[in-house]
Amino acid sequence: MSLSRAPKKWLCVGLVVAAGVVVSSAALAGYTISTPVFIDSPYGEAWGQLSTARYSSDSYQDIGCSNGTTGYIQCWARDANDNYVYCASSSLGQYGNVTAGSINEGSFVAFTWTPSTGECTSISVSNGSRYLH
Repeated sequence: MSLSRAPKKWLCVGLVVAAGVVVSSAALAGYTISTPVFIDSPYGEAWGQLSTARYSSDSYQDIGCSNGTTGYIQCWARDANDNYVYCASSSLGQYGNVTAGSINEGSFVAFTWTPSTGECTSISVSNGSRYLH
């Protein structure tokens, strides 16, 4: 190989490596969505992503549910405007217990309650990489 061809060869190798890094970085990024905590108190609905709440620019957002050994479930949410809701129930049984127990950092959580009593009426959890930040 002549000296004049060496720089061109390394330039080509460098470009190929750089292109591979860009492509693999994009492939690792994946599809994500961001859903802040939303509360509709009159209708007894709240939902949001744990990671969006955790990494929000405000210091309020929080959402989650916890379960106890006796089937007692409690859920809470606080939105960016510092509105807070809480519900609890022991009538959701094993379904509610398992659902609340499946919440993790990659979860989208939604729950409903009866506004007049504060009793949780449903819990829904969706887990996936799209919910991670």
